[in-house]
Amino acid sequence: MSLKLRLVLIPSIILTLGLAAAIALELAWAPERVRAEVGTGMELGRILVIAAVADASALGSPAAALQRLEIELPKVRHVTFRIATGSQMIAAGEVPALDIAHAPVPAWFVHLLDPRPRIELFPIVVRGVGVGQVEMLSNPLNEIAEVWKELVRLCLILIAASGAIVGLILWTVQRALRPIGDLQRGFDRLEHGDYGVRLKPIRVPELARIGEQFNSLACSLAQVTDDNHRLIDALINLQETERKEIAYELHDEVGPVLFGIRAEAASILGICGRDAAHLASIAERTEAIGRLADGMQRTNARILARLRPLALDSLGLAEALRELVAGWQEQCPEIAFSVRADEIKLDDAAAELALYRVVQECLTNAARHAGAHRIEVCLKRADGGKGAINLLVQDDGRGLPAGLRFGFGLMGMSERVRALHGRLAIGKAPLGGAEIAVTIPLAAAAMA
Repeated sequence: MSLKLRLVLIPSIILTLGLAAAIALELAWAPERVRAEVGTGMELGRILVIAAVADASALGSPAAALQRLEIELPKVRHVTFRIATGSQMIAAGEVPALDIAHAPVPAWFVHLLDPRPRIELFPIVVRGVGVGQVEMLSNPLNEIAEVWKELVRLCLILIAASGAIVGLILWTVQRALRPIGDLQRGFDRLEHGDYGVRLKPIRVPELARIGEQFNSLACSLAQVTDDNHRLIDALINLQETERKEIAYELHDEVGPVLFGIRAEAASILGICGRDAAHLASIAERTEAIGRLADGMQRTNARILARLRPLALDSLGLAEALRELVAGWQEQCPEIAFSVRADEIKLDDAAAELALYRVVQECLTNAARHAGAHRIEVCLKRADGGKGAINLLVQDDGRGLPAGLRFGFGLMGMSERVRALHGRLAIGKAPLGGAEIAVTIPLAAAAMA
């Protein structure tokens, strides 16, 4: 249960209990109130009826007495009078039931109060002869109707007041918990790498210090992240610089030496060919030197390709990617490689190199670690070639492990893309394996 719900629910329960208690007290007092009102009406009615019967009996004529009583019977609240003669008279001890069918209140409410009807009989005697009787019957329905109206009015007032109080509590709780919601959203943004988030000063004293600490934490994380980015950028630049220097040394120093060895070995073989009978052993060793030189040159070419893609400078990004994929196809013939690359010439060499390194790292991971049998590379212009270029590498390997954490390879790719203000997304490919999607925004002038 959320804190907000608790803060609203607890007062609501208390108000509901208070409402129920007020209604219960009102119902508990209602029967006594009805009995008291009915008793007062019966007392008054008794006095008035006795006087009226005495006046009517003094007339000396039964008909006149009954007529006089019809006129002079009093009107008393909560009491009903009836003149009965002959067979209409109620026997002593008999109490007629209340007519609650036409009562202005629910029948269950009448039964709840349990009003017990009372009846008193006053005989009409003229010259010593009984000619009838006045029946005085208690009528608590009027008082019960008043109790019902007051109870309904009380319930409406209490419900309205409770609703207003609950609404006020809800409004107060929302305002009081708003800083907590701001903190939650702030932490969510921190979790997603947005370290520029800052909270407004919190006016709730209990939470003000937390807001200040959050802003301090965000500043520290932003500073640390900037330092890490600068460090990683420096490491990547240093790595590329070292690779470039090694590549030039291999190309300019080791390459010519290996070529010279092959040339000298070929020359020796030519000389030995003219006098093969005497120089067979020299020729055999010379051929061995040539084979070793060939092997060293192939190794040198592979090292050069990994250290510095020379085709990237001379042929462009698309052709360099085709050569890279072709090299992997030669090394791993059991894997089906495919590459689709638009002819894109970028003025920014760093962008070309970053895209090339991303593809290189993806191919290495898919071929060596994912157990893939199919790898696809796609490089194309996005937004009609005006705003960005997209790179997509996907395979049908084992896919992403649970709880993926960036190693050096993924971190290097991510930092290269980040340095170019691009986006890198890692997900599940339609082929069933992993998918690496890179988008790098470029100005229109950056593409030929």
